[in-house]
Amino acid sequence: MHTKYLLHGGNTSIKRKSNTRFFKEMVDVPGKDNVRLLLCLWAVEKKFWDVKKESYRKKITENSYKNVEVEVVEDVDDFNAKIDQFDVLYVVGGDAKLIEPYYQ
Repeated sequence: MHTKYLLHGGNTSIKRKSNTRFFKEMVDVPGKDNVRLLLCLWAVEKKFWDVKKESYRKKITENSYKNVEVEVVEDVDDFNAKIDQFDVLYVVGGDAKLIEPYYQ
């Protein structure tokens, strides 16, 4: 299995070339036209998860020719149950204090 790590500095809402490349590269899984992406929003307030999911889904589909299914991971148990079923894990940044309960 091929593992690729992408590090992005944030500000993905700004329209610029580096963001276009980031969203395209994120789902560029060799040999796959249909890509499953697991979205981790633990550092974002839960009340914004649906809006964020739709925003990221839109950015990804606008910048890639792949068919991408996006699903949000709810918690650690959900992560452990789903991670092997997905091609890409995207951990979104935000507030470190919000993510702390998930790893303690």
